[in-house]
Amino acid sequence: MGDLALQAQQPDRCIYPRPFAEDFADCPAYQATSFLAADSRNQPLGEWRTCRHLTAGNQLENRGRFYPRCALGSQPQRLQWVAQVTPARVDVVRALQEEFDGFSLPHRMQLSEARSRLHARSRSRGIEADVEQLIDGFLQAIDRFLNANEARFHDVGLPTQPLRQLIKEWVVAWVRTPEMTTPRWTDAPPDAFASPARAFVGLPTEPAAEWTRRLWDRPIYTDTILQIVPTADPPGLALVGDVEASNVQAVARALAGLPSAAGDVHVDLSGLLFCDLGGLQAIVRAAQALEPGRRMVLHGIPRQLERALEIVDWAPLPNLSIVAEAVA
Repeated sequence: MGDLALQAQQPDRCIYPRPFAEDFADCPAYQATSFLAADSRNQPLGEWRTCRHLTAGNQLENRGRFYPRCALGSQPQRLQWVAQVTPARVDVVRALQEEFDGFSLPHRMQLSEARSRLHARSRSRGIEADVEQLIDGFLQAIDRFLNANEARFHDVGLPTQPLRQLIKEWVVAWVRTPEMTTPRWTDAPPDAFASPARAFVGLPTEPAAEWTRRLWDRPIYTDTILQIVPTADPPGLALVGDVEASNVQAVARALAGLPSAAGDVHVDLSGLLFCDLGGLQAIVRAAQALEPGRRMVLHGIPRQLERALEIVDWAPLPNLSIVAEAVA
């Protein structure tokens, strides 16, 4: 079966060759992480590089056969996720992951060897105490790393306390069982990390609902914190990420460049994470510049943004409409 046919049947298939090279950068959502592989007898096979989002998909037409699946979904969904978390935050997490892999590798190698001895038939009596000591040492190193980088983790949407709990449960589950197991949540609830940041730590995340169909493959503007993409059904544009002083002129140009044909202008704001006063002014000015009888219709506006419009008394403008319909 050809690549195009496979992609049509499996839109969430990872299309990139593996193992990933050290300088791999073809996928904008790629999040490198390392793991220590083991054979069926739990003998270590060394360190391997993979992507945090790479999972196994089950072929529907061939039960029992699997394919490399991206947990973020299809190519448009991967682009949507990157836009929602912003490329800048992806870069921060990549740096944190590289630092984590670097300092933790000696600990993980020791734990991997201890795990092999723990599940061997001829294990010694003292292995239990050794394992506990190694786990404690690893968790202490994790605590130091999380404490030293708490602000960076907070900025990307990963509060350190539930992250600390997740790592602890993962380590214990990995060491104590012969097979790799999914961490169980106890004190930290599954919603401790907001979507879409959950994907940073390998937890399932649903792509955010879109108020309009976004044309991700035709971006109007892209920087490290904002994407502006055209939309269809209805036609217009979507702002995804953060609007602030560095890109407000790009927002103003994109709004001014919307088609001048008769009818309303539609702007999807459901992907906005932040918008300063300058961004609000750009939206309002673009609405005021429309011909009489035309309106700028704002879809999926975040509640805090709607509240800001109300505070500055811009919400009641006759050529500005805020839509509150439910997403299908």
